[in-house]
Amino acid sequence: DLRALHAIHPDQITRIETHVGIANLRNLPYSLPENEMEARFSMHYCLARALRRGRTELADFTPEAVLRLRDDPLAKCLELTSYSPQEEAACPPGQRLPHILRLHFADGTVLQAGRDAGQIHRRLRGRALGGPAL
Repeated sequence: DLRALHAIHPDQITRIETHVGIANLRNLPYSLPENEMEARFSMHYCLARALRRGRTELADFTPEAVLRLRDDPLAKCLELTSYSPQEEAACPPGQRLPHILRLHFADGTVLQAGRDAGQIHRRLRGRALGGPAL
């Protein structure tokens, strides 16, 4: 979504905030993955790759690629947070809280995108490795 509306220059990003559900946070425990399996469960790694190239692909998840790419400065400036149990409990039945992405740039610009976690399936059809809010 953000890429369609804005020219994003990854080297100008100084901070990345991602806010997700508690279950998502628990399923993404690796901030600096050591191997390809950890990279698959690393928001830091996947988002850095997607910001750099507009997508991730299978070649990003080989042992060699992870060792080469895991120290990307973008991965190190990402903050991954989640909603509180109280916020999730207050969400009406049948609805989901949005996942939120904020990109902070060196010039002070902040871009934000949000997506209902329950609607991500529409975005992924035919683009199984695309970024959720990019």
